[in-house]
Amino acid sequence: MSDTSQLQPLSVSMSGGLVKNKDAFTQDPSTATSLINLEPSIDGGYRRINGYAKFHADVVPGAGVVLGVGGFAGEVIACRGDNVYASNGVAAWSLITSARTGAEFYTFTKFFWAAEDVIIMTDNINPAGRWNGSVYSTINHANAPTTPNLCAEFNNSLVLTEENQLYVSAPNAENDFNPANGAAQFALPAPITAIRKFRQSLYIFGERYIRKLTGYGLSSYNMDSVTDSTGCIASRSVQEVGGDLIFLASDGLRTIAGTTKIDDVELGSVSRNIQSLLGNSAIPAANTNYVCSAVIRDKSQYRLYYGSSSS
Repeated sequence: MSDTSQLQPLSVSMSGGLVKNKDAFTQDPSTATSLINLEPSIDGGYRRINGYAKFHADVVPGAGVVLGVGGFAGEVIACRGDNVYASNGVAAWSLITSARTGAEFYTFTKFFWAAEDVIIMTDNINPAGRWNGSVYSTINHANAPTTPNLCAEFNNSLVLTEENQLYVSAPNAENDFNPANGAAQFALPAPITAIRKFRQSLYIFGERYIRKLTGYGLSSYNMDSVTDSTGCIASRSVQEVGGDLIFLASDGLRTIAGTTKIDDVELGSVSRNIQSLLGNSAIPAANTNYVCSAVIRDKSQYRLYYGSSSS
């Protein structure tokens, strides 16, 4: 067994940028009071944002807001209204399905089992959808949730959530939720707000708790408590940055710092500057469903986006 005693976690300093809750006399050096078309530069200081280019010349067909965007097999999956479309940016948008009635915001997960690329989509209203690039179907097993909200791949199993219930499929069988084949179901203390695979564990977030699932198959699953004092308030804020998980808690951005010791987890806050923005007009408590995030690795950036139901 390799010696890991000299290993240390990588610390990523999240400093600089736009600070709105301090006056000019108390702000830290390198922070800004106003930024228009500028961003922190990885070389220090700030740089001009280069702008954007359209992925496709044509807008996604249909009416209303786009409810979800995911990448799959060189294409972009776009969900609007009751329909789901795909395009590689050159060909016209092609319809995958028109059967997702009344959908809310989407989550996606991808995996490669049995020599086949698959993307799973959930929207809190319809059964989970499955697309392999040519055939669309639904996850309709008798034990599967009928209106799953979140999805993730974990140790060759599909994980779905519905309210406070966590469903884990049998290994290598995304439409098999039979416990006799290794599937499992867990009841959590309150509704699940986010799930994310990190290293060899699946982290399950509520607004006021965090749990960690380990193991492979029903006989070896183990659910451990990480904390009962804080959690994630925005499911799409969870990202992996610098070898750690970052998420939006009620008091700002926090990380789950995995150390070299087995089962030793530390929670750290990295964004005291935005605490006063939470719960007011910037991110009203009722609008955390509209919070999204992205990681731009070549810029070492974690970006948090927020808006309203019309955004």
